[in-house]
Amino acid sequence: MSVSVGPFITCFLTVIVLTVYTYVIIYVKKGLLYQNMKFAFMVISLILVRMLLPVNFPFMVSIYSENIMAPLAKFLFSYIGDFHFGWAEIFIVIWAIGVVYNVLRLIREQIAYRRTLNAFLVKDLKAYPKLVKALQECDAPDLQVSIVPDNISPAIYGRRHPVLILPDWDFTEKELYFICSHEISHYKNHDTWLSLFLRLVCCAQWFNPVTKLLQKELTLAYEVANDQKVLNKSSETERMEYAELISKTVSKLGDKRKGGCGVAFTEFCQPEAKTRLGYILTKGEERMKKRNTWVHYVFILLLLMVSFFVVPEGYSTDALNDEGVVTISDDNSYIVKSGSEYKLYVDDEYIYSFSTLHDELKDLPVIEEGADEK
Repeated sequence: MSVSVGPFITCFLTVIVLTVYTYVIIYVKKGLLYQNMKFAFMVISLILVRMLLPVNFPFMVSIYSENIMAPLAKFLFSYIGDFHFGWAEIFIVIWAIGVVYNVLRLIREQIAYRRTLNAFLVKDLKAYPKLVKALQECDAPDLQVSIVPDNISPAIYGRRHPVLILPDWDFTEKELYFICSHEISHYKNHDTWLSLFLRLVCCAQWFNPVTKLLQKELTLAYEVANDQKVLNKSSETERMEYAELISKTVSKLGDKRKGGCGVAFTEFCQPEAKTRLGYILTKGEERMKKRNTWVHYVFILLLLMVSFFVVPEGYSTDALNDEGVVTISDDNSYIVKSGSEYKLYVDDEYIYSFSTLHDELKDLPVIEEGADEK
């Protein structure tokens, strides 16, 4: 594996495409979210994992661009003055510092959040008979419950040792059943992992302003899909009661809601909650046809394949310098190999770098960096 400009561009563009795709399934092709989205979310999780690793893999296919990538690569990998490093190295160091900072901050938040929950763990659930009944009806796994005396949204936290988080409010039996069903469904669908991947993508692509939008829209998408799974086969009255619970919780939390690290029952404020309520009250009348569903699956799989196997690189058999066009040949050109990176020189002038040695360049002399150059 190696780091170059191409994988950063692949990840950057994939985030944009995935954001547009998520927007479309929420607001345009609404019928998709009324169906089982488990497979789609699993594929999206794999794409998100790819977004965490902006590196070249040995099995990747390079798409060479003369007009866009070659000039960009030439600029990024040109040496700055007499220093033996270019803008690419500076950008990668800045990116790495940003990633380390954001990941450490995320770890700190997770530790602090877990400590807070531990302080309010319920020692004896038998003291909460309504909650015990709701958990039994939901076929809940072995989990802990933390009742926090603050205005927070009900949520579930933890991938291996789940904690059900509840505010210290007076819920009815029906409301507790809805909340437990929703959060336990999140856990069984592994949405807590998806939430973690989203946070890590935000850490890895802190430079990409679209990433936060992706996090918001994708979180809304799996909240809507989870609502549909919980309400499957529910009556119109139960849908109304469920919608009223969401509306009441959002109103009670207001703008002073406490941020958390789990998957929340009401993740959003008024605009997103309105979209979610619209899905709940329409009862799946806009279900997609089977053909359109398969188009949706093919697209998301194609995006997965492209993100893992395709990377743009700069390449040109004719390199531009300040005086005009220079032809690359074994008489005037050579390649310096620096680790996993190849640097092209023409007439002893550095041109650009690339991570994969293209077939048309393999006849050029290759010199290991540090050896006597031509």
